[in-house]
Amino acid sequence: MIFQFQLRMVLMLAITEINEITNDFEMDIYINEMWLDPSLNFEHMSPCKQNLTLSHQVLEKLWSPNSCFINSKVAQIHNSPFQ
Repeated sequence: MIFQFQLRMVLMLAITEINEITNDFEMDIYINEMWLDPSLNFEHMSPCKQNLTLSHQVLEKLWSPNSCFINSKVAQIHNSPFQ
């Protein structure tokens, strides 16, 4: 299956630490990823609906991109409280 994937926005929120001795730095960033999955097209079921709400059980089964940061020492992902 072919997905259209694009990285919409990368916003650097803050550089939180710089270590000149080890050439390390820490920063907080915000990333917005967007993709289109043709298998999730539900227009045939209700063409007048603009939004579709899914339960968390269904959301856990959906594909989502596995983003990685090359040459990073540590990466922490903060999940949304709205899941």
